[in-house]
Amino acid sequence: MSTKRSASVIVLTALTIYGLGKGKQLDNFDGDFDDDAVVDIPVIVEVDDRVLAVEEYFKKWDLPLAEYAETFVEVADENGLDFRLLPAIAMIESTGGKRCLGNNPFGFLYRDFENFDEAIRYVGKAIAGKSTHRAWKEGMTTEEILWVYNGTVNPNYPSKVLSVMERIEE
Repeated sequence: MSTKRSASVIVLTALTIYGLGKGKQLDNFDGDFDDDAVVDIPVIVEVDDRVLAVEEYFKKWDLPLAEYAETFVEVADENGLDFRLLPAIAMIESTGGKRCLGNNPFGFLYRDFENFDEAIRYVGKAIAGKSTHRAWKEGMTTEEILWVYNGTVNPNYPSKVLSVMERIEE
């Protein structure tokens, strides 16, 4: 069950329990609410620990990509990538989106994007070997992806990105 759906089920269950506990069934509700009434309904929302790790990493330095943590994880899952890879590349290339041109926090092929969301989705698909950018092949290891990304220009590049990836999960 998706996180959004499970949160909805929990809220609906809480509302039903609350309604029945007060002696009113929701399906027989007459529509007469006390506008001053305060109702505390506990809501449990499951959050992916990976999303929290990315968000907290970027928030440490108040970086713009913090609000895209869920997108990073979603794109990684869709493309079979390590969830830390794209955030780490963005950290090395643009200080987490703070210093970039054309909404391109990855410095990817000097391309402009409409927004960070588009950039994350485009680059994730490309480096997973699922686009027209044939430098990357589907199924490459993280180290191979990084070598193609910038290792031929800067042999230390893969180790720099891998170091950031480790810090994201700490």
